[in-house]
Formats: sequence, structure tokens, C-alpha cells
Amino acid sequence: MSNLLYARFVTEQAIRDFLEPRLILQPMKDEPAAARRIAQAIEKKERIGVFGDYDVDGVTSAAVWTRFLRHHGIEPVIYLPNRYREGYGLNRKSVSLVGEIDLLITVDCGIGSIEEVALLQQRGIEVIITDHHEPAESLPDTLVVNPKLADYPFRDLAGVGVAYKLLRRLESLGYELPPGILELTALGTVADVMALLGENRWIVRRGLPLFQTTAIRGLRMLLRELKLFGELRASDLAFRIGPLLNAAGRMDSPWPAYELLTEDDPFELEGIIRDLIAANQARRQATEKILRDLKQRITKVPPMIVEEGRDWLSGVLGLAASKACEHYRRPVILLNEGESLKGSGRSLGGFSLLEALKATRRHLVRFGGHQVAAGLELSPEDLSAFRSDIQAFAKEHLSEDDLIPRYDYFPIELADIRLEFLDQLERLEPFGAGNPAPLFRLDRLKLQNIRLMGKNQTAAALEFVIANRTLRMVSFSVTEADWQLGEYYDVLFGLEKNTFQGVSQLQLMLRDYRLSDFRLTVKSPVFFDEVDRLWQLVLSYDPAAVHHGRIGLERALLLGQAPATTLGDLEQTDRADLAEFTEHLPTRPDLVEGYKALKRQVEGIDLLRQSDPLRLCLQLKLFESLGLLTYTKNDFLVKLQWHDQAQKLDLFESAFYRKSQRILEDYHELDRHHPGG
Repeated sequence: MSNLLYARFVTEQAIRDFLEPRLILQPMKDEPAAARRIAQAIEKKERIGVFGDYDVDGVTSAAVWTRFLRHHGIEPVIYLPNRYREGYGLNRKSVSLVGEIDLLITVDCGIGSIEEVALLQQRGIEVIITDHHEPAESLPDTLVVNPKLADYPFRDLAGVGVAYKLLRRLESLGYELPPGILELTALGTVADVMALLGENRWIVRRGLPLFQTTAIRGLRMLLRELKLFGELRASDLAFRIGPLLNAAGRMDSPWPAYELLTEDDPFELEGIIRDLIAANQARRQATEKILRDLKQRITKVPPMIVEEGRDWLSGVLGLAASKACEHYRRPVILLNEGESLKGSGRSLGGFSLLEALKATRRHLVRFGGHQVAAGLELSPEDLSAFRSDIQAFAKEHLSEDDLIPRYDYFPIELADIRLEFLDQLERLEPFGAGNPAPLFRLDRLKLQNIRLMGKNQTAAALEFVIANRTLRMVSFSVTEADWQLGEYYDVLFGLEKNTFQGVSQLQLMLRDYRLSDFRLTVKSPVFFDEVDRLWQLVLSYDPAAVHHGRIGLERALLLGQAPATTLGDLEQTDRADLAEFTEHLPTRPDLVEGYKALKRQVEGIDLLRQSDPLRLCLQLKLFESLGLLTYTKNDFLVKLQWHDQAQKLDLFESAFYRKSQRILEDYHELDRHHPGG
């Protein structure tokens, strides 16, 4: 445990700060003055409005103020903009929602609303901005409470975290906090993917145990509906409750989510929960539709994916972009077609999406965001030029390292894989952004059994053996074709506790894996690069040239060497290397039979089902070079389009065929004169 803590936090002081988080006593800029003004409004029974946002952070922020103000005899006027009608935050359109009030408190928005605040002030409405987004050089001319101002020690509070700290300041002035405030603050913090360190860690650690007995009736009913019993974890908020509440604002109005957190009538709440579940299901379907559309469109993955759709729901574009980014391992921008194109982008690795948008800003109406996520708007007539320029930017700046998933993991002794060690790990919870659940690595586990599970058979229970001990792991994204019984694997996994009927068991959750000994498969990231390398290697064959370097990829990687890019005299090549290389070269009988077999594949070819997919891909390139066909790849499915007119096939017109046959002849001649190498 100590090694893990030092690896993550480096110093003893950082470890103590992590294990014993505290709320910061230092106030944020304008926090005391804002608290005094709100206290004055409460005492004078002024009309108070709260302007929120349509995501969980904005909704929970509005809900904590509602519960607090009602507790002190004030019924606030709540403004929650509709994503599709008013858009985000306090803007020219949404400011018209604000009625006749005396004081407006913004939550999770407003830091850039200089003109809108001035308009409200002209109407005699005082405004207090509470926000956590990055401030610009100029601020609204009013009280502004934001942790990113005036050197406040913890910059990563959520919008609801800012509201909570302001409420704590009001508590210090004698205004009691009602029950339910801390649970809502924890929910908004986790759902907004804030780093679970510092003050956020304090909030979430103390908020999670309160959920099962919360005073918020809607939350209690929702927990029963979701069958979430016992003490919650941050992952329950992030993946079960948060998406359900977010779905309301993604699909239409955020009001059902807000009402769940503020309404007390059980009959009303039952209907609200049904509406939220229906909205979440619609959200899933809308996201899946976009991903299906992308799968049909993308036959060759570009440096950066930029796609648009007229019937794509704008509220789920960010979700779909995130999933597509993870699947294709490329930056993704998705746009909704209309009078203008509006959309969201997601990035990966060290590639900055914001810098890419800055470099192409001449095509954009507006944009904003940060390195891994951004929003943008452009005119339809600028799309082609924008796509071309931003893909060129990505091609220049996207590195190979950006495309490879990275995991922070820790070595673990086999003896430490036990329930008692997991009990120690729980001291590090809550896990989430900024404090991910630790992953552990074990090498050379022998797979002895696999059992597929679930409706779509995409989950699996895997049984490994190492040092006479059997380890069982669960994965939710595998197929049987991914695995080979009897093979050895290196695995990354997490440790979880599975409790059923009061009995706790250790559960190992598989996160990633690889064959302990390298095997080139269709799913290898370098597979199609290797097809191209072998093609060029054959074309480069020159018996008179001296060859240097390994020509077989697996042999090269096994010995820690780079594979060759040219092929010379075979006598200079290791015999095992040659054997690995030549087994993939197609012979005339292979090509004749392959041609007949391909003609029968009207639905396309699944490369995952081929005994030698490398040889098949070389055959396809050969037939393509002869003008017989063209083909496209969609994941591992190859679609063929034939152009032959039943003419006689002359393989010797192909330079690749001529060279490959010469290689095979010279190899067999070499083997005849020097059998066994």
C-alpha cells in the first residue's frame, strides 16, 4: 500500500493531504460579500432567483439553493435553460427568462456574461455570479465567486461545490443548512467529472454514506428503482445516477431532474422517475444511432474524424464523440446539420483539440473548450475546407504515442491478491477523476477456461492459472475469438468487492491484456501496417543486395529489433526468419482457389475468421493491382467490388506475384542445398 501511495503522490505531505482532506477556510474572492448580500435578501424577504444549467452540476446547484432558501422561508424562482431553445448559460436569449426579482444567483454559469449582467442590472436586478469555469481577462461588474480567481488554493471545485462553500459561509452567519445539501454536492461533483482530490474528496467521502438515509425523497425512490442498496460508491453516482439525471437535459428540458431533487410528493416522483428512465433510454438509442452511422461511413480511419448528420441529436454529440474517440483511437468532431453546423469534439493522448480549432479558426463562427473536449459552430459551406485543414493539422501533430491507450498500473505480488488487501485499498476511495482505482499487472497467466455471459455474449468469466493458483477474472467487452485456451497472457486488472447476501468475495475485473509472446493478429494495431510492409518487402527483393535486419515481424519483436524495410540476398537471412516470412506468400494454387472463394463471398469477408488473414490481405492487394477488384475495410469486415470481365487471369502481370514466386523458388533452392539452415 505504501509503495502505491508514494508512486501516486510522491511526498509524505501529499499523502497526508490525500488521506485526510479538509475544507479550506480561506474564502474565495467575493465569497464573504456574496454571503452577506444573500443573508440580507433572506431577512428582507426579497424575491430571489437562481439561474442554473441543464447538466447535473447545474441542476444540483439549483437544487441546493432551493432546499436552503425554502428552509429559510424563501421560495426561489428557478431558471434552467433548455439546451435546444436557449442554449448554455446566461446569454442574450436566456436572460429574457428572468422575471421580476430583486436578486439573481447564477450557478455553474455566468463568468463570461458581462453584457447579460449589465442588462439585468439596468432592470434593477442585482446579480451574484457563482461559477467554476475559466474566467476571461474581464469579469462581469458584480460579485463573482469562482475558485479560479484570486489564488484560491483549490481550483477544481464543481459549480455545486462553489454553491456549497457559499452556503457554508452563510452557515457561519447563523443560517442552518438543511439535510440533503451534502449528498447533492457530492452527486454534482462526481457527475461533472471533477478531480476527487482536496475539497472534492472531502465532499464526496462525506456525502456518499448519506444517500441511503437522505432526506431527499426523490433520491431515495430512485435508489430503490435502480436497486442500489447499501453504501454507494462514486462509480454509482458517475455511471448509474448521473447519466439518468443528465438525460433529461440532453433530450429536452432539465426540469424533471431538478424536480426529482426538490419535489416531495411520492406520486409526482414516480412519474418523474419514469420520465427520466425513458429519457435515458432515448439518450442511449440516439448515441448508438450516431455510432452505427459512423461505422457505416468510415471505411478508412483518417487522422481525425469529422462527420455531420442532419438527424443527429445535438445533446448526445459529446457522448458519441467520446465513444467514437475511444473506439477509433482518433480525435473526433461530430456536427449536427442545420442552418449552421454545431457540434462537439473529443481528443486523446497529448493532442490538443483546442489548438487544432485555433489553427483552423478562419473557418469557424465560434468555438471553445480545452485540450480534450470542445464545442464549435461553422457554416455548412465551410465544412469541406475545415475538414481538410483540421485533418492536415492532426496528421502533422498527432503522434503514434497519442493513439495508444495508456494505463497507470502497479506490480502486485500474487500473495496480495486477497480480500484483506482490498480492505486496505478502500482507504483510497472514492475513486474517480484525478484518483482512479488502481490497476495491477500480472504476467504469463495461462488461460484454461472461458465462459461467455450476458444477453449478447459480450461479457466473459475467464479462468487463469499461475504458480499453481487459479485466478478468475470478469470482462465486459470480449468475444470468444479474442482468446486462445492454453496461451499465456499479460493482464491488467482491478480489484473489487462483490457482496451477496452479506458474504463478500474478491472480484478481479480485467481491463486490458496481451499475449505474453507476441502474435500478429487482425486485432493487432500494426496488422494492416504489416500487410503494407510485406508487400513492399517483396517488391524490394534484390538477390544481389546484402540484406540487413529481421524480415519477420514476430521474430524481430521477439529479439527486440526493428523489422527490415528492404529484402536482399536470402542467404544473409536467418532461416527461422525466412520460414516465418515465406509462409504468408501466396502461391499460384492459393491464388486460383482464393479467387474462386472470394467470388462466393457476396456479403464480404470477416478477417477474424480467416486462418491466415495476412496472406488473404496480400491476395486482395494482388488482385487489386491487377484491376480485378477494389475493396473497403470496416473494422474487420472487407467488402469487395469486382471489376473483372471473366477475362483470363495472367498472374505474371503482377510485379508482386513475380517477385514472390522468385523468393519462394530461391528459398526452396537454398533449403535444398542447405537443409536445416
